Amino acid sequence: NVAGRWYYNGQPVTGPFDVAVGNIGLLQYRGVAAGNETISFAASDGQVWSNVATVNMTVSAPVNHPPEAAAATSRSATPGSAMSPSTMVIFVPAAVSSPSAWEVAADGADRPLRTR
Repeated sequence: NVAGRWYYNGQPVTGPFDVAVGNIGLLQYRGVAAGNETISFAASDGQVWSNVATVNMTVSAPVNHPPEAAAATSRSATPGSAMSPSTMVIFVPAAVSSPSAWEVAADGADRPLRTR
């Protein structure tokens, strides 16, 4: 179960690898999937290697906090006029200004109409 990947200077690396002390800032661990894994580290002074230090890494799945929709205000239209749904509803948090899907229920509709 691989929870993350190592990148060196933006390129993926696998297996055991050595990194010079001056280049350690170019090394990054990036979580890629929810799960656990064990990562081991050792250092060398050029003559001998240190003991092995082990880290238990847990990558958690992101929590999806769905937006909340609220009617912006009452609206009116005349026959033949057009209105965008984005003028009729606001989303909280405000960062969700472009939802990935709309669910629309019109008066008298047997079931909601969905758009994606």
